[in-house]
Amino acid sequence: MIKSVCVYGGSNSNSSAKYSDEAFRLGVKLAQLGITVYYGGGAVGVMGSLADGVMSVGGTIKGVIPQFMVDRGWAYDKVDHIVVEDMHIRKKTMLDLADVAIALPGSNGTFEEVLEAITWRQLGLFDGKVVIYNSYGYYDNLINMFKKATEEGFMNVGVDFFTVANNLDELEGFIQHL
Repeated sequence: MIKSVCVYGGSNSNSSAKYSDEAFRLGVKLAQLGITVYYGGGAVGVMGSLADGVMSVGGTIKGVIPQFMVDRGWAYDKVDHIVVEDMHIRKKTMLDLADVAIALPGSNGTFEEVLEAITWRQLGLFDGKVVIYNSYGYYDNLINMFKKATEEGFMNVGVDFFTVANNLDELEGFIQHL
């Protein structure tokens, strides 16, 4: 059983509430499973909802956040934080602390984080698993791009660089089998 995850996701308060609701439920589930959650440290959007879900049932969540974000007031004041120098150290720290990396819906920052986690897994720099949480089909196009890259010989066929979970039940089943 895994002990910790890092979760990537959007931090924009304008995103659809269905993704925030799903993130809250994921936070509750991870906490109920006794898994420590590391995330970007923010209070809004999908990330804030994840944190709220974890905390609603007494789980453990820690924000990994660069000093400049703290200085701008972006750190969630209800969460303990690991403050780091910059974004590069943030991403490395999150993966160093996690058994599994999970990508919730988000934007360019989330895309960059999950792609780096997949790349690190491919290069043997991250031994954990990477899960693309394809909530409401959000990542369908990215998954198709990976299929295209595999068909065209840019990715190795049959190599487990990431797993796709389309709903909370699939994600929970995956986590419980590690």
